[in-house]
Amino acid sequence: MCVSLVRACLNIGAYSASQLRAVRYNMSPTTSPPHTLNESIQPRNYGSYDEYVRHQRSKVEFWRNQREARWDKAMKEFREHFRRISELQSAVTAVCLGARWGEECAALTSLGILAIGVDLNPDTDNRWVLSGDFHDLQFPDRVFDFAYTNVVDHILQLDTFVSEVHRVLKDQAGYFLMDVYKGYEENEQKNKFDKWGALYYRTTDDVVRRVVSSLRFTLVREVEAYLPSYRSYLFRKCA
Repeated sequence: MCVSLVRACLNIGAYSASQLRAVRYNMSPTTSPPHTLNESIQPRNYGSYDEYVRHQRSKVEFWRNQREARWDKAMKEFREHFRRISELQSAVTAVCLGARWGEECAALTSLGILAIGVDLNPDTDNRWVLSGDFHDLQFPDRVFDFAYTNVVDHILQLDTFVSEVHRVLKDQAGYFLMDVYKGYEENEQKNKFDKWGALYYRTTDDVVRRVVSSLRFTLVREVEAYLPSYRSYLFRKCA
């Protein structure tokens, strides 16, 4: 079944000087890909994996003063988004990847699901999100019913990420929802990405094809996006 589907699918607030110093890449909030794309999907050219980690960890410093102001609105948006996914009705456990402060975890918890977040920098006093790397998750195999992410553009190693999500999801019952920031050929700010972007791609369809071609997931359907700048896709784990 998986093989057949592969064939078928082939205002930012003010921030302090100390926060500015914490942001290693001093660019505007959005930026053009820093190199020419030779492929439909291409990672950012970091000098090392440690450099990637430092860059991604610095994002929370930039947004920290927005934490309280953003929480209620974001949590409500996530809750409505998840309520539209009928497959979630039978889910008991969930993992949210790149969750930062954990609004999506809180939303899932309000729907009766035990949700755990993972982020390279969950900041302080965070009851929802654990420190961790979604390229190398700290959880045992086959423990979650559902996985969620909206940070595809911050993934450095997409194939490794997909493999880890597949590993921690339960067989047969495992669903994976990806909210994918629109690619540089389709977003409203043409050729612009989050300045912390680590993965550049032309279109969201390119990302979907890569996930499906891994033979680890089948595409169930595209679902209504929770924000205009994203497209949302629900996948099911292949055994």
